[in-house]
Parts: sequence; structure tokens; C-alpha cells
Amino acid sequence: MFEIAVPFPTRSFKKLYHVGSLNASQKRRNSYEGAGLSVSLHPNEWRAIARGFVSGDTWVCTRANNQFVDAHKMRKAHRQMVAQWGVENGYVTIASKWRVSYYDDEFEGERYFEFSSREQAEEEAHDLGTEPQEIRGAMIATPLLQKRTLSRAEPVAVADLLLTVYVEDATPFDGVWWADRLDPVALSAPRGVIVPSRVSQWSFERLDAVMEGGMSDLRRGYERAERNAELLKRTPSSPAIEIPLRRLIPEKDDLASTSPPKVAEYAAMMQANPDRVEPIRVVSEGSRYRIIDGHHRYLAAKSIGRKSILAYVMA
Repeated sequence: MFEIAVPFPTRSFKKLYHVGSLNASQKRRNSYEGAGLSVSLHPNEWRAIARGFVSGDTWVCTRANNQFVDAHKMRKAHRQMVAQWGVENGYVTIASKWRVSYYDDEFEGERYFEFSSREQAEEEAHDLGTEPQEIRGAMIATPLLQKRTLSRAEPVAVADLLLTVYVEDATPFDGVWWADRLDPVALSAPRGVIVPSRVSQWSFERLDAVMEGGMSDLRRGYERAERNAELLKRTPSSPAIEIPLRRLIPEKDDLASTSPPKVAEYAAMMQANPDRVEPIRVVSEGSRYRIIDGHHRYLAAKSIGRKSILAYVMA
């Protein structure tokens, strides 16, 4: 019987998808989800994001009354409880780690590396022309965590990897879910893991990639994801225009993965400072426009009664 001092935020799914083998011995090492079975809501996008690492059959994964810890909704008390458990069980130590930040021109934003030793950080910082930042009181993986998660457990991933082990050993839950932003261009999509000891409690059904006589929805979706990713890399050829919401076609899968708090955040921004809101991106389909980026902003506009929204039409 599990006793959890602070109840965790959880979520459940009607079905999830796994791309690749169900054979645990073929599990890729250094996965951000640890040693369990990686799952997602968007297998097509994951194939595009992790090309070269994710391949093989697609499986529909189901289990009645499943529950995953919602990692992004954990509070400070949850994180402290997991960290203390990790120290007590020999999975992590508390020490300084070193962060080296840099500006990534391709993604047009700040990114960083993290290191457990100052020497490694200084070497990387020298190459990037910057200085490392010390972060005290950080969790550093021990060999035990590395062995348990089949991972090097780099400092940036330690908290997530430790959480997967904690969930398996100290809770009744199926796994962990990270509600990351769906943005294949930025190599981001919602993801989760079924911890190893719970995999046998799930049912799996192979999803054929190609139907006889034509492409399946899976294949079409994969090609759509690739096409959208290519379009989003381009610079809009004309200024943004106002498009009536009724003429927009959202993607059902993308709508299903939106985050209500994020929608509310955009809605507040639209009302307080609309100039800060980036136009969505669409492609023309006859007299209507299909959304390829901006489903949170689309829902935010609807929620505050807007009749139209600024959008770039990608050629």
C-alpha cells in the first residue's frame, strides 16, 4: 500500500501511442523518459522530431483508469519530497551544477547546457565566448540513478529521471506525463512514460502505417507534420492579416493537447497588450485557412469573444 504525504496532480488518457519496439531489451539508452515505455499523443510529430532515433511500428496503448503524474503541475512540496526521497535512496546527491547559456540563432532564443563539473562548464563556455553560472543546491545523479534509468542522467535531466523512478517505487501511478508545448519545429511535443513495472498492465494494438490501396491517417498525419515543419521554417512573405475565426480550420489533435492555463495566459495578454501576441500561422485551403501554429492563441481569441485574429499566411 502506497502512502503519499502530498497528493500529486495526475491526468488520464483514453489512449496513447508508442513508436518502436515493445521489447524492453531494445530500449534506446539516454532517453529523456528513462527506462520505461515512451508514449505520446502525437506519434507522427515524434517521428519527425526524433528522426533517426524513433522508428518502427506504432502501437495504440490503453489501460482503464490509468493515471500519470502531471510533472508540469507539481508544486514545490512535490519536488522537495521527490528530491529528499532520491537522496535517502542513493539516487542523487545535492551539490552545485554549472549552466552555460547561449543564444541559438536557429531557434531564435536563449538555450543552455548544464554540467556537474566546473571544468567541463568552463571549457564549453570558452568555446561559446561566455561565462558559466553556478547553481547551488542542485541534484546530481549517482551511478545508481544512471543504471536504473539507462541514462547518463545529465544535470538538466536529473529531476525528470528521478521522478520516473520515484513514481515506480513509491506511488501506484502508471508513469509520468510532461505536457510540453506542441511545436515540432522547436523539437517539442507532449510526452510521457509508462514505468517498466506497469507496462505489463497495459494493452497494445499495432497501428498499421499504410492501408491497402492507399495511405492511412497515420501516414497522412506524418506527412502533414513534416510539411508544416517545413512551412514554419520559412519567413512570411507578406504582412499578417486579420482572418475571421469562422474561416479557420484547427487540427483536432492539436486542440486536444492545448493547455487551459496557457490559453488563459494568451487571453489575458490579448486584452491587456495585444501587440505582444505573435500572429498565428496558417495555410490557405480554398476559402478557408488551416492552422499550422497557434492553437492556444486561436482558443484564447474565441474565449474573449474575438471575431478575428492576426495571422501569417504561409506560402
